[in-house]
Amino acid sequence: MKYPKYIDYTLLLVGAIFLLFEQAKDEDANIYILIGSLIVFMYALYRVTSIWTKANPRKAREEFPSLEDTIEQEKDED
Repeated sequence: MKYPKYIDYTLLLVGAIFLLFEQAKDEDANIYILIGSLIVFMYALYRVTSIWTKANPRKAREEFPSLEDTIEQEKDED
């Protein structure tokens, strides 16, 4: 399913705002809103980070090499 990227950013912002406002309340915080906003925030964060890594896979691979890449580099150095 394809939909615009701005939906992910909007979900991220909405989840963060609801989470912060509910946490700011002292004793009146609704636990269901806290959990729901945390789930929305984490899902949107997952989607946004997957967009970032798809945008530049070479840079992501250079910054976070896999174990196999590290082993191959060590073999090449020997």
